[in-house]
Amino acid sequence: MRLSNEIRAVLASVAIDGEQTQQRVFALMVSAVLRPEQSRPFGVADWSYDLPLEKRWVYDALTYVGLTRVVNRLAGWTRLKPYLLKILSHYTDHAERLFDAGMPPVQLLWSHWIMLLAERELGYRADRQLLGQMWWRAFYWQSDAGHLHELDGRVYDGYCALHAAYNSAKALGDAAMLAQVRRAACWYAENAQSGLPTEEPWGLAAFAFFDETRAFAERQLRDVRADLRLAPSSSNNRLPFGVGLLADAAMTLEDTQ
Repeated sequence: MRLSNEIRAVLASVAIDGEQTQQRVFALMVSAVLRPEQSRPFGVADWSYDLPLEKRWVYDALTYVGLTRVVNRLAGWTRLKPYLLKILSHYTDHAERLFDAGMPPVQLLWSHWIMLLAERELGYRADRQLLGQMWWRAFYWQSDAGHLHELDGRVYDGYCALHAAYNSAKALGDAAMLAQVRRAACWYAENAQSGLPTEEPWGLAAFAFFDETRAFAERQLRDVRADLRLAPSSSNNRLPFGVGLLADAAMTLEDTQ
């Protein structure tokens, strides 16, 4: 709970502005963590034709996850459930079509989390057999050392994958899945590279959960707090994304206390 409060303190110090849809979604995520009673939904027409915004597939995925996570937390948003189900079909259809085409672990695990979250928050009927196959295939690549990709050099993708994997495993309360995630978290904490973007705290909730990696979660939070102090405005294009990751981590930690 202490780390969750520290994340809240960082989020409370951030002023997100700008007109980009993704920034507005992350602002909603911050509101859902800090001030859910004060948030007001903006109209579907204000953002529906702007998504996706980023070149990285996982950036778009977090934007949709953010919308899904706030829909039951903010007053006035439940009426958008049918529309969210419609736009989330883009990712579920994508997963079903490309599952047999060798999707990498990062896409498999984010698709798994999006489908599971849509089921829990929006009433989407997830294909449980497909979910199981996606998880199995993603962790088929897990090495004896713990990392999730067949190539050690794809560390950034591994952190992205870990973020979604922990959220799914914790939401399901599956001990075997959490054991797989723990092995991955330990490897990524021990093999963090200096070139990783410190303003993007991938897997923060996962690292905070396991005793062996909690110190790394604290380091992530120190790093992102320092980055936000150095560049407090939205001029740094990645800062709003880091704020979205912080808000997502806070919601995960608070949902699983």
